[in-house]
Amino acid sequence: MNIIDIIERYDKYIANQNEINRQKRYAGNENWLQASGAGGCFLKHLFAQAGIEKVDLSLPINRRLMRLGTIVHGDIQASLDPTEWKNATKSVGYDGNELLIEHEITLPMFNVRGHLDIADINHKEKIITVLDIKTTASYKWSFIFGRSVDAKPSMMYQLQIATYAMGLAQQFPGYEIMMWLDYYKKDNSDFREKPVGTDNLMHAATYWGEVNEFIEANVETVKQLDKIAELKTTEDGNSIMARENFKSGIKQFCNPGNQLSIPCSSFECNPLYCDYTLICPSLLHSSKKK
Repeated sequence: MNIIDIIERYDKYIANQNEINRQKRYAGNENWLQASGAGGCFLKHLFAQAGIEKVDLSLPINRRLMRLGTIVHGDIQASLDPTEWKNATKSVGYDGNELLIEHEITLPMFNVRGHLDIADINHKEKIITVLDIKTTASYKWSFIFGRSVDAKPSMMYQLQIATYAMGLAQQFPGYEIMMWLDYYKKDNSDFREKPVGTDNLMHAATYWGEVNEFIEANVETVKQLDKIAELKTTEDGNSIMARENFKSGIKQFCNPGNQLSIPCSSFECNPLYCDYTLICPSLLHSSKKK
């Protein structure tokens, strides 16, 4: 009797869905900085702009975990608009407000593009409410809603939603901005909200300005180092040595862990969140291998 390998089938399904999403959202838009990367490591943005090849080293179990977040997002978004929202760019929200789901925003000034989760546009009172859904496990939840206090909390979530809000502010000038992070606890399905201050709009603008300056100063150097590494691999077939040469070259102009946010948070130096693990000179990658 043949038994279906459910795990293998599901892993292949997730990989296929991820590729469909990549093609739909990012194919042909590689020159844009990704809004979802707001508050993240500068090097990731630099490598992407330089066209450095990504290598997905995450494990199937990691991808299944990420898929849970995608499913929760989809369910929440569908619950807000039960009328085939996937086939429309906008629909009617509460009290006749305009409801935007997976709405594309662009910030040409910073070369940033992305898709927000949910936005409610009250045209009558000129108020924009942006909602960003975050799925989290108990450990991170305890720092957000528990008694534990994170001495140096990551501001990525706040800068991400602020980036989306900046895009809407350009689309609807003169509207008041309100932002909320909606946290869904994966362990027991608890659901809570936290407001995000509008001061993060300024912080997000500062962040993207610094990212662009960093890229402009270093992108040609990275491209040249990549060409040298590619040539080295072609000549002697030693891709590992070429990779190490590339990492040494990157160290010449950036000091991992410095004030330039390389990385912004230690958890970023993980194959689950970074596709540049093999060529990144961050000291955190080395320490985690030991």
